[in-house]
Amino acid sequence: MLKNNESINHPTLNKIIEKAQKKNEYQNYSIRRILFEFDSVVDKQRNIVYAQRDVIMGSDDIRSGVFDIVGIYTSIVLINLF
Repeated sequence: MLKNNESINHPTLNKIIEKAQKKNEYQNYSIRRILFEFDSVVDKQRNIVYAQRDVIMGSDDIRSGVFDIVGIYTSIVLINLF
């Protein structure tokens, strides 16, 4: 019978537990890496949107600011298509 705080020591059991812990650590690392990549993409998109907002809000004519941004993206899409 085991007493409180007494560990179970068996070579096979210890190897199984160690292997499971390593696998779990690798999975957690992979998840953190993917989340970091997604966060980087979202941060870039956020910066682009804020820059566009600043252009629109900073222009005297909001309509022309919006048309300028739409024109830029239309050009980019057309260039990438052809």
